[in-house]
Amino acid sequence: MDSQVYEICRSAFYHIRALRHIQPVITDEVAKTIACSCVTSRLNYANSVLYGISAKIIHRLQRMENALARVVLGSSASKFSHSTDILCHLHWLPVHYRIQFKLNVHGSLWR
Repeated sequence: MDSQVYEICRSAFYHIRALRHIQPVITDEVAKTIACSCVTSRLNYANSVLYGISAKIIHRLQRMENALARVVLGSSASKFSHSTDILCHLHWLPVHYRIQFKLNVHGSLWR
């Protein structure tokens, strides 16, 4: 799973850097839409197979999500703001809760 997560993060950080370049000329809502379509979709795709992986891998994915959240909010997020507050403002779940949520939703669909 290390190589899979590495590739997800590598691709996501490419898109985060691209979004950082255009963020000053777009609204926060447009930045959020682009972030969800380009990066968050990669994070959510088949993340139920990540259940039970090591904390190190979860932390790597969480750093990627935190970086994305800071880019989306741009100047409205202080560099001293805690990432949990930023994720809460965007209504995004942390990675380990995303995985649990997806498992619970898909588990209830199969019953």
